[in-house]
Amino acid sequence: MEEEKMVPKHRFDYINTSLKEYKEKVKKYEILITEFNNQKQYLNDELEKVKELKKDYLILIELCKHRAKNIVAVKALLKLSDITIENGQIIGLFEQIKTIKKNEPYLFDGEITYILKPYRNSSK
Repeated sequence: MEEEKMVPKHRFDYINTSLKEYKEKVKKYEILITEFNNQKQYLNDELEKVKELKKDYLILIELCKHRAKNIVAVKALLKLSDITIENGQIIGLFEQIKTIKKNEPYLFDGEITYILKPYRNSSK
């Protein structure tokens, strides 16, 4: 009766080898999953940065359209958390600009100032 419970050696070795191989595969997959999650987090962080840059760019364009004299000063008065972008449209900015124009009219109607110096061809 004791012999019936015994597993042949070649079968035991095969199962033991298979188990080791599967454990190694699981470790490799765990490493891949960790790397994937790190890359996913990095890409999500970069996407948020791009969204913020787009938001800043759209705000800058609108402030230029409204002829802000000092874009930095006007932007400091904006509540940026209330401004969102939906379908390429900026929501919540116009109302704030309208209020700032009413309360601080001296900040508007001037010539547009450049944040960056305009490009000049120096090869002439």
